[in-house]
Amino acid sequence: ARSSRKPNAYHYYLAIRDEEAVSTQEIDKVGVLDVHIVLAESAPRRTAYVNRNGMLITDSREQQTNPIHPKGRSLWPDYAVVVSPSTDKGDAWVRTMENPSHDSVSLGQLSDARERTRANRIFYQARQEIKEIINKRADIERYGDTSNLEELAEYFPELDPEAQGNRRLQAKVVPTTISQHSSHDIDDDGTDIGNSNDVEEGGSIEQGKSNGGATEGKKDNDRVADEGDKPSLQSKRSETKPRSRPKISKARVIPTGVTEAIIAFDPTSEDLEEIKLRITRAGGERDRDKEDPIRIIDATVLSPDTQEVAVEDGVLSLVPDTNERIQVKIVTDSEIQRYALKMRLMK
Repeated sequence: ARSSRKPNAYHYYLAIRDEEAVSTQEIDKVGVLDVHIVLAESAPRRTAYVNRNGMLITDSREQQTNPIHPKGRSLWPDYAVVVSPSTDKGDAWVRTMENPSHDSVSLGQLSDARERTRANRIFYQARQEIKEIINKRADIERYGDTSNLEELAEYFPELDPEAQGNRRLQAKVVPTTISQHSSHDIDDDGTDIGNSNDVEEGGSIEQGKSNGGATEGKKDNDRVADEGDKPSLQSKRSETKPRSRPKISKARVIPTGVTEAIIAFDPTSEDLEEIKLRITRAGGERDRDKEDPIRIIDATVLSPDTQEVAVEDGVLSLVPDTNERIQVKIVTDSEIQRYALKMRLMK
């Protein structure tokens, strides 16, 4: 049977024909973007970039070839978005990143690294603006991340938590303690998140090596053994100095493509401190004669939706706005798929 699904171009046509454009804020270089959005069943969930001449350049879901496409939330309804610059100046700037066949927009078309970094920042702001427009149209801001499962209503009627026999569910936060075991910052599941020299606060645990401490410690142990007792755990703890708590824990770097990966971690600081992260090769694959960094050139927040990130000089930076686990999709300037990777905290 022939599919009844309409082609993508049909939905873009409806968006332009039926929906009045919503303008973004003024964005450096690209200026104001006109955004047309239509919500319709079986729409492609894509963002099409159309230049000032009315030519569709790209509607790819890959940000490497369509850097204005925001990663949609799973609860968004089906949608189609058409974006175009409102000025010739903004259009001309984007044209500098079109490939010769005019079917993609890529930062790789810029030869200057500083211009690529600036363009990455501009496109990130554009994606956030477009994402906000889709959010408002989808009423997610008004209703939150909820879904009304009407088919289950008969099995789950509304209950009064104050009524007899009903109990109100309560959540309890259980504090945990993270211990450090070496001069590297290693979280509680053994993931190396960088050398302590890269951490803004804190240092390595004292191992009793300064001023002959190791020799003195041995003598003390021998003396205790002669007395028939074992060294107390309390005395061992008193020989170490407490470290400041690292800013993140449970760090993960999961390659998902040749130059793409997902990084995930839990913020641990109670204060809203800036976190700067870089990616390097780990273990035997690391060139120990040089720093051997892997530059991050693009980043997209997967969760939570309120979190913002920025990329500058190959380093990811953010200020956690929640204690929830943060997941970010990154694009790098070199191949990472075949390597073991680690995340490092920068000052």
